[in-house]
Amino acid sequence: MKSCVLLTPSLNGGGAERVFVDIAKALSLVGIEVHVVCVQCPGVLANELVGYARVHDLGAPRLAFSFFKIRKIIKLLAPDVVLSTMTHTNVIALIGLRILSRYKGKMLVQEVALLGRGRAKRDSIVLFAAKLLYRQADTIIAVSEAIRDELSYCLGVPDGKLVVVPNPVDLSRVKELSTHRALHPWVENNALKLVVAVGRLSKEKGYENLIKAFALAAKQDISLRLLIIGDGPECQNLQATISENNLSHVCSLLGYVENPYALMAKADLFVLSSVSEGFSLATVEALACGTNVVVTDCGSEPREIVDNGRLGRIVPINDLGSLAEAILSEHYRRMDIEQVDAHIKKYDVNIVCGEYLRLLSL
Repeated sequence: MKSCVLLTPSLNGGGAERVFVDIAKALSLVGIEVHVVCVQCPGVLANELVGYARVHDLGAPRLAFSFFKIRKIIKLLAPDVVLSTMTHTNVIALIGLRILSRYKGKMLVQEVALLGRGRAKRDSIVLFAAKLLYRQADTIIAVSEAIRDELSYCLGVPDGKLVVVPNPVDLSRVKELSTHRALHPWVENNALKLVVAVGRLSKEKGYENLIKAFALAAKQDISLRLLIIGDGPECQNLQATISENNLSHVCSLLGYVENPYALMAKADLFVLSSVSEGFSLATVEALACGTNVVVTDCGSEPREIVDNGRLGRIVPINDLGSLAEAILSEHYRRMDIEQVDAHIKKYDVNIVCGEYLRLLSL
């Protein structure tokens, strides 16, 4: 039996982690032995892999010093292929497996974020290391054309090592879960207009802008409500922004929600407010739920997901007025479900994971 290791920082519920869970399931279903190695902690998504993959927790206190642990687990498991995701993890994995050890199996890295806009200054060291190390991988998978172009231009990755594969979305699962009951009092009140956002609470997601734009919109329509679903380091700052704008009664940070799709399906509008986005899994999921969407012009793939504005409104990044106006108007858009389904079909997990199987040579 062929074996594969999927290497990720954690399974804490973010978009990249969700993608790896779906890939692991798809590989397992075609008879591949799958190991998911979490460098720092398994997280809430680990339970979904029971019966599909074995989850290994390296328990590394810091990602930067985990290359010896990665080297040890890969030597123990001896997989045919290693697939790593996210820049920091990719760099550490390449050091551990290509510099500090003699791992001869196939190694692929997946890049899920744009390299420039939205990155912290400290990431410049990681990007410099990636420039030196990425060519040590057999294949570098970019989840969008924009990321592929940056990897080529900014990091000098040879074109022959680059391939674009979008993030897979389990559309059947999303649609099924979207039919479940959404347990929130704002959903039960038909007089309210519900706006939702889903994603990690981090700076690049632009949630501070969303809250401020929502404040402008709420002054004109008192029936508006905003739910932000997800965890992350900006939680306290965002809560402060909500309080400063006197929105505590109309805006709520829900944290991690096991089934966000039920809320997404009941919402009048989904908003992607990012200043930088490599793909936007949540936007595909919102469309699959039949929800109207507004996205900021934060990357080529979110624009492609809404078919250059045909399936959702595109507004400039950091433009609070335009975002507020879209929040007020876009929930009235009439969605053509058949048109949406035909467009997002290319992101379906069965189609995308077929491409991963080809790349992994399993």
